[in-house]
Amino acid sequence: MLISIGFLGTAYSLYPLTIINLQIDFHTVALLRVQQVLFMPLIFIPISTLNYVGVPREKNNQVSGLSNFARNLGGSIRTSLLTVFLARQNQVHQVNFAAHTSHGDPNFEQWLNGLKGVFQSQGYDAVTATQKALALAYQTVQAQANTLSFESSFWIMAIIIACLAPLPFVMRRPKPGERQPSLH
Repeated sequence: MLISIGFLGTAYSLYPLTIINLQIDFHTVALLRVQQVLFMPLIFIPISTLNYVGVPREKNNQVSGLSNFARNLGGSIRTSLLTVFLARQNQVHQVNFAAHTSHGDPNFEQWLNGLKGVFQSQGYDAVTATQKALALAYQTVQAQANTLSFESSFWIMAIIIACLAPLPFVMRRPKPGERQPSLH
């Protein structure tokens, strides 16, 4: 039950991270992260305890090694999959933004002219102001695409973790009288 609550709580705590934006402050991100990790002990402590149920004391080192190996392997695979997902989502969002950042788009032209005007008011010549405006537009597209990629990844992680909630109920339960792990 604890593991299932931990999965559901973690999935639920990922939801606020699906609405992040470029203006989010560090304090808000830190609070969201604290909220997210509050449920982690409900997952990892019971799973670590269940690793040793029914295992003779002399096999504890092997179980510990296998458990750490599985945790490290799973973490590496998860990190690799997340990195690929983020990169691909970033490309998708960049393509979508690029469709609206051409000189044929009147809103983009208006924004670009506004940026150019700001740079010219700071003393830059027209050519340099245009280059700086285009560079800032590109940086903005990159930042927005990156932010949307993270929002997508938090959605996917929340869904996957929520789907793990029933998994603890199919795990093998210790039989009555079966040797429980020692706490020393």
